[in-house]
Amino acid sequence: MANFFNSKGGSFLGEVDPSSITPARTARDLYIHTLTEMSKDPSIMPLSTYKEILRYLIAKFGTFVVLDSQNKLINVKCIHARPERAIAKMTQTTNIILPTCSVAQIAIQEAENRRRIHSMLMHETGWDEKKQRAVRILRFADRPVTLTYSLNFWAKYISHIDQLSEQVRLMFNPTLSINTPLESGTPAFLERESDDSKVVLSDREDRIIKKSFNIRIETYIKSPRFLVTSTGKITVLNSDTGIIT
Repeated sequence: MANFFNSKGGSFLGEVDPSSITPARTARDLYIHTLTEMSKDPSIMPLSTYKEILRYLIAKFGTFVVLDSQNKLINVKCIHARPERAIAKMTQTTNIILPTCSVAQIAIQEAENRRRIHSMLMHETGWDEKKQRAVRILRFADRPVTLTYSLNFWAKYISHIDQLSEQVRLMFNPTLSINTPLESGTPAFLERESDDSKVVLSDREDRIIKKSFNIRIETYIKSPRFLVTSTGKITVLNSDTGIIT
């Protein structure tokens, strides 16, 4: 127990248990506590890393073309579907134009070699276009992950599969740079290539040739960004604030 003396009145204030005294918090501790509490609100989460990368891949692979026997170009449509789902769609309907391709995320792994301490507080400087001045931005370290996607081609002719395979290898030379609203220059690597295989659609006599590639992407799950105002108030940094980071 400790005695506390009132210097003004010259009297003792009584005894206080030292364990009940809350240590003074540093500014860093206060920032970490505030950001942790504010981050619990799901509405402030930034755009989904998974969704934005998938959207980019579908658009990118949707630019593939093949040359038919009459030297005419055929546009290849890309859809979001796992292989089994793509087969189900082709079995259920006859209006899918071949060749086509499908892409889907098949694995997510923690990237331990790129990982930082979870509570590491990051300080950044942004530029407020409206007020024409620098601003202070706080965030926790982004979470590194490695994503694996499956890219599958479906065609009736081996010549179409060969043309598409060539375009994939040229696109990943040696990597594909992925650009999304969240991040630019995310590297994607061509990991594995399967041999050509034939798929027989049930209840139909069609035989379809399938070719698969695995794509590895090293990226980060973005943490929310927070703006520190001139008065010390912390607010959520929205995409429509006009602040360049």
